[in-house]
Formats: sequence, structure tokens, C-alpha cells
Amino acid sequence: AQAILAQVAQDSRALPKQFYHFVDIYLKPTSHRGMVHLFVLAAAFAVLVEGANRTVVVTGATGRSGSDTYLLLKKAGVNVRGLVRSTSKAKQVLGCSKCDESEGIFVGDITKPESMVPAMTGADGLVITTGPSSGESAKDVIFDGVANQVSVFLTSPGP
Repeated sequence: AQAILAQVAQDSRALPKQFYHFVDIYLKPTSHRGMVHLFVLAAAFAVLVEGANRTVVVTGATGRSGSDTYLLLKKAGVNVRGLVRSTSKAKQVLGCSKCDESEGIFVGDITKPESMVPAMTGADGLVITTGPSSGESAKDVIFDGVANQVSVFLTSPGP
């Protein structure tokens, strides 16, 4: 799984033909966004292959891909943390009751690196599912936000 993900990071055409066949026959995505959504879920499955004794942070955990990924990993028994902007949305989308660190929910903002440190500390993996909402600068979220997430993850104390 890691080899496939490394290849895909370089070139999305590196996915095995069987993956595309499965997607085409069973899932039938109707857009590029659908394929991206499926790839995020494939990344979540790759985490599962590596073992359930991992702690994985899902950023954008209340979004469409993020919530699917978070819930899938949680259901599979992975120690998953969700980075969210809003606990009220987390209650609706993720079904948490306290929606705090005791339930693996961390409030943070990807444009403010210091706010992500608690979620990233001790984590083994990071699944980025963030994207700009209406009114947000694509540069702030897609470029700077992703760079912030990776930087905080790589510099946080690991497991």
C-alpha cells in the first residue's frame, strides 16, 4: 500500500488497473472530485493495512471526504483524531457527544500552525482532507494550509 501511495503521489496514473476497474464497476464516480474522494478513502485503507495500533490525524474531519475517512478509521478500531474548526458541526457530522480531545476531536485552524500541535503530537499518520470554503483564499488553504499541516506533523513529537 505504501508503494502504491508513493507512486500515486508522483503520478496519479500509477494506480493499479484493478483499482480503476473496481471504481468503474462498483463505485462509478461521476467527476474528478469523486475520484479524489475515493483516493482519500484508499489512503485510509492503506492506514488500515499498516495496523490498528497507529494514531492518525484527519484534518478537515467534518468535510465530505474527511468525515468518511474519520468514521471509517474509527469504525476499524484505529486511534483516529479529527481536526475540526467547529465542534457543533462535528456533533452533527461525526456524532460525537463532547466533541473534545477525550473523543479524539481537536479544534484547530490550518492557517494557524500552533493550533494544530495538540492534535499532531504523538500521531503516526496524517490524512489531509481540507479544502477552501466559500470566501476563503485558495492560496491560504490549499498552499499555505497544506504546508502548515505537513510542517506541524513532521515537527511534532512522535509516538
